[in-house]
Amino acid sequence: MEHHPPQEPFTARTRSAIPLRALVALGFIVLISAFSAAAQDGGAVSGVVINSFDGKPIPGATVTVRGTTLAAQTDTTGRFELKNLPTGDQVLRISKSSFAAAVVTDVRVITGQTTTVNGNLRPEFYEMEEYEVTAEEFTQQTEQIMIERQESSGMMDAMGSEDFKKLGVGDAAAALGKVTGASIADGKFAVVRGLPDRYTTTTMNGGDVPSADPNRRAVQLDLFPSQFIDQLNVRKTFTPDMPGNFSGGAIDIVTKTFPEKQLISLSIGTSYNPNSNLRDDFLITDHGSKDWLARDDGTRALSSVAAAANPNGTSNPLNPAIKSSFESSRFSPVAGSSPVNSSMSLTFGDNAKVLDRRLGVLAGIYYKQDYASYSDGEVGKYVLGSNGQVDTKTDAQSKINYTLGGMATVGYEMLEDHDIAFNFLHVSTAEDLARRLQGQDTAGIGTEPGVTYLDQSLLQWTERTMDVYQFKGNHLFPALNDVGFDWVGSLAKTTEDSPDQRIFQFVAAPGDPNDPNDNFYSANGATKPSRPTRIWRELAEDNVFFRGDLKIPLPSHTTKDNAFKTGASFSDSKRDYKTRTFDVRASNNHPFLTNGDPNSYLASTNLGFIDYYNFPGSYVYDGKTSVQGYYGMAELYALEWLQILGGARFEAFDLEVTYDNLGTSTPPKTGGIKQNDVLPSLGGVISIRSNLLLRASWSQTVVRPTYREISEAELYDTAQGRTYIGNPDLKVSSSENFDLRLEWFPRPSEIISLSLFKKIILDPIEQGSTDVNNEFIQYNNYDKADVQGFEFEFRKNLDSWSQFTKELSFGFNFTYIESEVLRTSEQYLNQQLFVGQSTTKRPMFDQPEYILNTDLTWDHKPTGTAITVSSGIVGRRLTVVGLATPDEYEEPTPQLDLLLSQSIGKHWKLKLSGKNLLDPSYDTTQDWITQEVKVRSYTKGRVFGLTLTCEF
Repeated sequence: MEHHPPQEPFTARTRSAIPLRALVALGFIVLISAFSAAAQDGGAVSGVVINSFDGKPIPGATVTVRGTTLAAQTDTTGRFELKNLPTGDQVLRISKSSFAAAVVTDVRVITGQTTTVNGNLRPEFYEMEEYEVTAEEFTQQTEQIMIERQESSGMMDAMGSEDFKKLGVGDAAAALGKVTGASIADGKFAVVRGLPDRYTTTTMNGGDVPSADPNRRAVQLDLFPSQFIDQLNVRKTFTPDMPGNFSGGAIDIVTKTFPEKQLISLSIGTSYNPNSNLRDDFLITDHGSKDWLARDDGTRALSSVAAAANPNGTSNPLNPAIKSSFESSRFSPVAGSSPVNSSMSLTFGDNAKVLDRRLGVLAGIYYKQDYASYSDGEVGKYVLGSNGQVDTKTDAQSKINYTLGGMATVGYEMLEDHDIAFNFLHVSTAEDLARRLQGQDTAGIGTEPGVTYLDQSLLQWTERTMDVYQFKGNHLFPALNDVGFDWVGSLAKTTEDSPDQRIFQFVAAPGDPNDPNDNFYSANGATKPSRPTRIWRELAEDNVFFRGDLKIPLPSHTTKDNAFKTGASFSDSKRDYKTRTFDVRASNNHPFLTNGDPNSYLASTNLGFIDYYNFPGSYVYDGKTSVQGYYGMAELYALEWLQILGGARFEAFDLEVTYDNLGTSTPPKTGGIKQNDVLPSLGGVISIRSNLLLRASWSQTVVRPTYREISEAELYDTAQGRTYIGNPDLKVSSSENFDLRLEWFPRPSEIISLSLFKKIILDPIEQGSTDVNNEFIQYNNYDKADVQGFEFEFRKNLDSWSQFTKELSFGFNFTYIESEVLRTSEQYLNQQLFVGQSTTKRPMFDQPEYILNTDLTWDHKPTGTAITVSSGIVGRRLTVVGLATPDEYEEPTPQLDLLLSQSIGKHWKLKLSGKNLLDPSYDTTQDWITQEVKVRSYTKGRVFGLTLTCEF
């Protein structure tokens, strides 16, 4: 049990004031609207939409009522139903991508009765027809997403591939950052409603995807190129048919499926950043012949001789054969040239009849090569015990990012109402990083403060791969009263390899200023690792997953459908991690001690002056996890306008990990967690009007630690310069979740919503510093965390405002978040002692104060011109919890992007883009009593791009 300082008294301005006021206001809205809903009268229209080419039902077609906000989507049997329609003659419009839209006029709607209207749609490859475009026209996918949100049993936000193109996002991470209440940490990890990645799950088409990150349990979202994604769904509330290990959000990446007609698409792009491209001062490292394929060709591989050597750390150097097996002699980057960025994608899709059943295929490849660099960076460190002295260093960094991906989808209609599909996804990425810091270092080699100079170099190659093999099926049994069974099974593997990371830091103490040769250099730095170091790391995780869901229709005393759902899921994963670390020591007469050139340290002429030693921190661990889940839930309409959703999920969790420090003689250790949980959920949906819904939800979920976190293995993060330490005493966290949302769909492509949420998390797992310099970070359970806030989303076509805005659409979302964790007494007392100030409470790790996104689009269809201006900003967020220093925060960085799209003829499209146009400074700060210290600061530069697409 953690010991905590006394809590600060609450003031009149409590943290819950804003959500409470909004809750009261929503209550009044509900009470007034519920009475009006009960008084509504109207008729209904139902029917079936079929394909005029082959006479088969069309699922996913959209049926709208002209002049109203009402819409419905056909189910797997082609059926639809529209309720609460105004009485009198109405006009229906039926549409679906790749079909010519149909308009049905003179549909008579009678109070209290259902009118039957059946529709036919002609495939575009059969007969192309133009149809009238009205002011209410909207894109098919946006319409479908809004209908899915409206019909969802829980609270869901979503974004589709059309939005990806409009906003110019390149991967799932960038796309998620545009979703209401979501932000991205470190460029690839999801933060939903202020809760970091451990509180979020990620699936692909409903199937598990393992994580390849050594420190986090999260899936790295930048591994999913947007070219392969059809839709990104974020479910904010738990229902029993979902995995129970989340509290913030459950992300489902829906990949593209085969088209209704043949599709061939080729896209070629390039971009330019003045800070990074066409420069001759781009920092480079060793290159292999297969770097461009996101693969190391063996240039950086650990030799078999060194790999077979006894890793036990001793005071004796490794033998000469091992020393001579290390190939590269570079320890510091050198200046080189950089070309422009480039990208390419190719997609092919088609369908045909096989055994009189439809078979569809879609395949695609994607390649991207990016150069990113900055030379204006700055790193600062407050000197403890000084009178406000700050050591500052210049920071220069260059990165080359390679991405190579491929995907394939095959779908087959075995029988009527029985479809199966196979999905394959492969992505390889690599990052070639070079960084150099230079500047003052007070904690040097015993000289007077201010005269010691520190030079740090980092060379790092990191390659990641992801392979997913997935089978899924959807089955409907009309003879059994439309019982449905859906299933998905997958095999997935992710890897992350970092061969031959090289870290070199040295201090320089100048001697006689009149004698340029009177300098002294030491290859022992003041921070970890203190000696020149070479590290090899490998991580692989395999996952086997299966889930099946059975939906049984139940009798209903209303016109709405009731159902009982039950199912099970099984997920087994295995992870292997290993690292080998060597430090390189120099004799007292090494030439480097006088010339100060890091790249002379391993020169062939100087090998006689160095020796390799095993570093006593070569950790390995392997683990396995099993999660079995079973659930039952009901979706019942108590009244025409009131749906009740409830049930529970049982999950059996088993985590086991074995870890060993190869650098010591200590025997391996084994740890783990076994726990069974029953996770209840209860929710309700009030249909105030057919397009105005009030949702409420309560649930209990869990948040589990990872392999890495419950092992005692230490992992040095080269990018942050910190060592992360596991904790075998970690416990599973539990979360109680409260959600309320009012959402209005003015038209099928539009939404206005307000959401309130609150989370009470027991035993939250947080990371915090264990030393005065924030160099060691450990995971610990805290007693409790509270999270609360609200979300507002507004997306509307502005055609109804005026003649001048008829081609404009506007999107806006804002999230405000408050979280609170009680500090431990050790953290509180140490900050009081060393900093002179502290607080008893702090925000949760990675939680931003607010998230804001806006976009404005002008779409001029006669000329095929579209212009989108988008902006966003994420509030201040906690990145490091200090022990004897102030906490570190990442400051807000406003973003502004511009995208212009121009159709050229029937098949070509040209896109021009400008991203990060404000070019803000990315700052991480500490608040000391006397001043604010920038722990790190840099700019990314503006990026200007051009993409040409040809589609047939």
